[in-house]
Amino acid sequence: MPDALTLAPDLAKPAQVPLTATVQAGALRAALSFLRKVAERRSTLPILSHILVRGVPARGERPAHLDMIATDMDMQLRRTVRADVPAAFEGTLDPWILDRLLMSLPRLADVTLTLHGDTWLVDCPAAAMHAKNLMCLSVDDFPLLDNDLRGPVEPVEIDAAAMAGALSRCAPCAARDSHRYYLNGVYLHPADRDGTPRVTAVSTDGHRLMVTGFASDLPLPKDGIIVPRKAVTLILLMLAGQQTALCAVPPTKREGPAALVVRLADGTEIITRTIDGTFPDYLRVIPQGVTRTLTLPAGDLLRALRLAAAPIPSNTSPAVRIAGVDAGRLAISTGTRSEDGSVTAHVSMQEQGDHPPLPGIGLNADYLRDVIDIFGGDSLIWRFTEAECPQIFTVPDSTDICVQMPMRV
Repeated sequence: MPDALTLAPDLAKPAQVPLTATVQAGALRAALSFLRKVAERRSTLPILSHILVRGVPARGERPAHLDMIATDMDMQLRRTVRADVPAAFEGTLDPWILDRLLMSLPRLADVTLTLHGDTWLVDCPAAAMHAKNLMCLSVDDFPLLDNDLRGPVEPVEIDAAAMAGALSRCAPCAARDSHRYYLNGVYLHPADRDGTPRVTAVSTDGHRLMVTGFASDLPLPKDGIIVPRKAVTLILLMLAGQQTALCAVPPTKREGPAALVVRLADGTEIITRTIDGTFPDYLRVIPQGVTRTLTLPAGDLLRALRLAAAPIPSNTSPAVRIAGVDAGRLAISTGTRSEDGSVTAHVSMQEQGDHPPLPGIGLNADYLRDVIDIFGGDSLIWRFTEAECPQIFTVPDSTDICVQMPMRV
């Protein structure tokens, strides 16, 4: 007869629940495509090339899901995907390797991820695929920006389309400057218009300046925050097609500016550090006492700019010269010497008041095309005082402005 003392441990040992998650291949790959924009593929810290994967079982009305996080230590992105998760687990995974596996699988096929010690198994029965020994690094080494926030801070609901519109208008004018790093993003500061709280958004690369904004009572610091370019790009992707979002500006535990948190109802969340620097007094750049206002057809102007810049080599600043022909026309011509010749195109215009023909003004054709794309619409309003002063561009019924510095031509 078997010894009862020998059998007791086996009888008492509970059945182990497998650390697995079953998820649809297409949904998982969509989440990975976003996460890979933050994870550092060739980082000197191997953990930054991985994403943190947490299996979260169903609880109450909350469905089971995978909670996935990527970070570059300055920004953190969280995405959630519905999944069948029997038991909670967490591990790290290389998103590029997993994506290469998923790209060859049927989009609606079920994929099972199994965490086994310090490796992963990936199975897809529908495609007869079995992958093993995918590396899992230590979860304790994964840096979470949540731990750097001082809070909690109550988030504010914002109009996602309004915030995205302001950021998208500012993004093209943000700098890529290793010395003036404080220009490498979008400056957000609190404002007020007729008693309505607003957020003013500003960006500049030193050659052009964009000033826009949106209505919001987001409690920004008095001096504002500077959101890095990379974070702006990802926030725009995140807000696309959304109606509302939750936003907060919590202080951090380390010295420096506050962080920015943007969260969606589906669990997608971005936490980004902001740039530690002082944004310049941009109001000093905007000319006051404008004396001339021109209204131009945006489509015709865009075509004329493309024609005038056509002979200019791609490695040269595409300067064009804009001058008045008569009371109702402008001549836009190639402003940079080129062995391929020059082009002149004409555009109709309307001007308020009685003024002499427009003097020759040099402008960057690429920047001016960006202005037309940023504002959209059928017409562009051009305001200025002198040819050598900054030039102001806007559109009818808008307070947004883009200021450009003229060029010598």
